[in-house]
Amino acid sequence: MNFWINSESNSDNVVVLTDTSILVGSCDKENVEKARNDLKSDVSPSEVLGTEGLTAIPYHQIQNLRIYSTDTCVLVDYRANKAIEHTSISLESSNDTKEFVTAIAQHLPDTLEKTVSQQSVLSAAVGPTISLAMCAGTSFLFFNKLRIVVYIVGGLWALASLMTLYSRTTNPPEVTQWKIRGKHIRKAWHGIKTAGSMALVTAIVVGVSYSLPDSHGTNALSDRLQHEMLSADDVRSLVDRGADLNYLDSDGYTPLIHAIAWSEYEVATALVEAGADLGVVDSVDMTALEYALYDGGSPETLLSAILQRGGLQAAEQAGFNAAQYSDDYEDDTLLRLMEQHNLVADSTY
Repeated sequence: MNFWINSESNSDNVVVLTDTSILVGSCDKENVEKARNDLKSDVSPSEVLGTEGLTAIPYHQIQNLRIYSTDTCVLVDYRANKAIEHTSISLESSNDTKEFVTAIAQHLPDTLEKTVSQQSVLSAAVGPTISLAMCAGTSFLFFNKLRIVVYIVGGLWALASLMTLYSRTTNPPEVTQWKIRGKHIRKAWHGIKTAGSMALVTAIVVGVSYSLPDSHGTNALSDRLQHEMLSADDVRSLVDRGADLNYLDSDGYTPLIHAIAWSEYEVATALVEAGADLGVVDSVDMTALEYALYDGGSPETLLSAILQRGGLQAAEQAGFNAAQYSDDYEDDTLLRLMEQHNLVADSTY
């Protein structure tokens, strides 16, 4: 019975080769020496490691086993419950990996064909390059949503990918592999499933990114409004982080017009006070003041904030007439507020 213990890990860190199976179990760092001595004394692995969490991989169910000379991981594909399972066995050192290769060669069935090949630089670069591309894409999707997380996780991910790319391309690994002879259809199907899994993960990541509102970037105000996650207290901090008060979305609406239209009056007031351009018109040439008036529910605090910051003059330049509005809608609120703020309608518009 051969065994290896990875003392640097606490999970799936014990590998045992029996006459029939690979056994993978876990041992706490505090119990490593005891487990080592027990296994040397031929104590049953199930007694040493316990049956819970102990994985048995019968040799005859192994479909593919790969070992890279530059890594300390053994990649195993095996059949279980009519499906192919994939696992990674982590050894502690390259010497352990070499010993594992020598030992397991005596147990694997003849249906598995052994090949030893030197990986080309191009082939060695594929995995790390895909990892870098996924890192860049994920970071791009979440950069304006979880910027601090992107800096930390994305940076570590990119660094690990670059280090792997460098080591793989400067010293392409030797690949020792046991695989089932022939089975080309099965290999092709495995490739299709792998591509499908990657596509599914990509779709999930994209979906999650679209479900989270931006917290940085020019469209942060508009995006958080559409996700119903913008409060009046958020406005100033978002502007300080680069949000554009007058960002026009695909429909031609600014955050202020959206806030008024969706009855987010406190947010709208905060946008006005933060300096939103009150002269911006939408696709039907309506300004923020007109939206606030025609909305019918806008509080006088919002109307006053707009009037105090030149909203009446901006609306008049777009063709609005205060007196006509008051007559048409029998509403003297605007005229009363104009008088309160010493504003006079410009008759030239």
